[in-house]
Amino acid sequence: MKLLFLIITSICTLHPTLSQNDCLPTSCSPTGPTIRFPFRLKDRQPAHCGHLSFELYCTKNGITKFDLQFPITASINNTNITISLQTTVSVWDIDYTAQKMQVSNARSKSCLPGKNDLITTLNSLKFEIEPLGYSDGYTLFNCSDTRDSYGDQKINCLSGRGYEVITYASFYDITSLPPYSSCFKMYNISYLPDRIFTDDKDDYDDVYGTRFDLRWHEPSCGDTCEKNGKYCRLRNDGGEEIECVGHKETQHDTAIKHLLP
Repeated sequence: MKLLFLIITSICTLHPTLSQNDCLPTSCSPTGPTIRFPFRLKDRQPAHCGHLSFELYCTKNGITKFDLQFPITASINNTNITISLQTTVSVWDIDYTAQKMQVSNARSKSCLPGKNDLITTLNSLKFEIEPLGYSDGYTLFNCSDTRDSYGDQKINCLSGRGYEVITYASFYDITSLPPYSSCFKMYNISYLPDRIFTDDKDDYDDVYGTRFDLRWHEPSCGDTCEKNGKYCRLRNDGGEEIECVGHKETQHDTAIKHLLP
């Protein structure tokens, strides 16, 4: 396994002028997920190796990372609004047939909007969230007395001097708040990963943090290609159209042949 990883990585580094051969499967470590179309390894593989917004990268510890727009549904006054958070996650497994990947350690680079700033995200969100546990969402509360702010998670980027914004698991009833609470409801949100708004970069959380699935629908290769033992790639015309070609095993065979005299 380690030898195959070194072989594939060497080819991606030593043959930068190749067209499709520089898109051979690779990974960040011998135990990391296999990276191939629609994903590509940023800064190691050229743009045509992956689809738009499917760029992965490696940490110095060999952890596979992914930046995405994390989709969230906010609800206020019986109106649903789609918003997104610029988020980084650790990737542990990629199922190319089911078109989903298992991730954890979500860390947001942006913040949830204030109650009066809710606006639907206009950009296309490519991934859907599939929680592997509790998924009923949360309610945001603004608490002017910090002694009342005992919710699941404080959102520092929304809090300010004299008040704190907290999340409160939605399965709790509003009457669960203490009598004469200083907290008032802002809005509801869908599933939010644990500690997404913390700055903690503890490696323990990288490995053992709560995991969830990210599913993508486009490009669609699972049913039409992967199930038949083939793989997808971008067409050679420079556009975003994909084609189903070859057999997945031949990608590994090609990697080995390039090292033979």
